Amino acid sequence: MSAAEANLADYLPRNPGMEVEVFRSGNHLDSAFIASLTVGWIRFGISRDITLVLVDDASMHVERIYDFRWTLFKTLGLMGLVLLLVQMVSLLWGLSPLREVIRELDHIEHKHQEKIMGQYPDEIAQLSTRINLFIENERKNLTRYRNALADLAHSLKTPLAEIIIMIGGKDSPDRKRLEELTEDMNSIVEYQLKRASSSEFSLIHKAVEVEKVLFRLHQSLQKIHADRGLNVKWELESGVEFFGDEGDLFELLGNVLENAFKWADQEILCRTSSIRKSNAVHDGLIIEIHDDGPGIKPEDREDILKRGVRLDERASGQGIGLSLVSDIVERYSGALNIISSPLGGALLKIEFPVQ
Repeated sequence: MSAAEANLADYLPRNPGMEVEVFRSGNHLDSAFIASLTVGWIRFGISRDITLVLVDDASMHVERIYDFRWTLFKTLGLMGLVLLLVQMVSLLWGLSPLREVIRELDHIEHKHQEKIMGQYPDEIAQLSTRINLFIENERKNLTRYRNALADLAHSLKTPLAEIIIMIGGKDSPDRKRLEELTEDMNSIVEYQLKRASSSEFSLIHKAVEVEKVLFRLHQSLQKIHADRGLNVKWELESGVEFFGDEGDLFELLGNVLENAFKWADQEILCRTSSIRKSNAVHDGLIIEIHDDGPGIKPEDREDILKRGVRLDERASGQGIGLSLVSDIVERYSGALNIISSPLGGALLKIEFPVQ
């Protein structure tokens, strides 16, 4: 109800006196304000009550309320945005040392540096120090294991050579058995030497281009088997990388390709592809080596991965190549499968999972 619509008779004070009474003409926000005051008036011995009633329109009051609300909303909203901005800046500044540590770890992984070298706050410095100690201890342990393995193998190699020479000129019933035992021991030595020459598994991996390794090995093997006129075909996905030690990849592909060159009749096929996932740190890898040779029977495929096993005793070697390949693949949590190739021979399929 506005001031013009108010009935003043409805707002006369109930208790006349000097007290001012204030009312609202309704319960709405825009209801008018009404104030009344009654005074006693005596003149010529006659007493009269005179009531003064003041009515004020509430539109200005309502406008001020709306203005206050809008000002309060803008102020609180601006304060909220400022606080959010301050919080974001604080988080970015506070987490910047961790981002720098991640960057350094990435450099270590790709062999661009040996350890974390940045200067960080005390809380992060303790973490970086322990990471450096972990990396250093891992490297020392791997070096110690490789050296011990190589020393053991080399220490056995000379006595074995002497035994072979000694039994070579004697004709005895036990000669054949001694030759078999000596060959087994020599096979173990060669196997351990090859394991020592390949790096042990490391948590710090770098990217190795598979295509370059394959081409380098192909050049070497092509010279060895030049007289056979083998045709090598390539189906290589561009940019495929192996995340691990380059020596392991050379040892792995060298043994697989050597096996293919040894048994192929005319044709070898090398195929690579990657396994990609959106949240992967490193892509997976699939390597396939096909040949058109005699192939490997299903019942022999498991045995051929065992150390010292050769399906053809007339072939040269100690029968440790594919066993070493299996060890390296297992070290990187991969899978090695031997199946029949569409070319008619064997297909060695190596798969490394997404990391």
